[in-house]
Amino acid sequence: MARFVGEYRFAVDPKGRINIPARFRKLLAPGGSRSEGGNDSKSFIISRGFELCLMAYPMEIWEALETENASLDWTNDDVRFYLRFLNSNASEHSFDKQGRIVLTQEVRNWARIDRDVVIVGGGRTHFEIFSPVVYDEYLKGTFRYENAVDAKYIEAARKAHMTIRKLSAD
Repeated sequence: MARFVGEYRFAVDPKGRINIPARFRKLLAPGGSRSEGGNDSKSFIISRGFELCLMAYPMEIWEALETENASLDWTNDDVRFYLRFLNSNASEHSFDKQGRIVLTQEVRNWARIDRDVVIVGGGRTHFEIFSPVVYDEYLKGTFRYENAVDAKYIEAARKAHMTIRKLSAD
């Protein structure tokens, strides 16, 4: 199975467009080599992630995540917060003819993306888009959340997925 691996740096153009590495586009595009049958979807999902990154998921991975999340207990405050934060900030994307995608100003502001991005492979499931400043802080161990909402999302996601693992083990 092909994987999203490597680190790539690209500029953000004045319209908010960024390049996606060719090997990642192949994994996301119709006929891509994610599995034997390829990926039949022309689009993929980007949502807010951890450490102020944006997480990009192939459509079949996003759909599997949605199925997994459907098993969570909506009466749990952390689960509701996690699902609302994840889904309310998700958007469907596709490439232009040059292999670029558009990141809205709102999304770029949240992720502190200015003129450049770092795109980092996430293995079999996704890739991440970071501000170079945030990514370098993360690698140095100096990254800190600036607001309680982002920190709460991380804790809620952790608790929600601990619940999924427990359900899967039973």
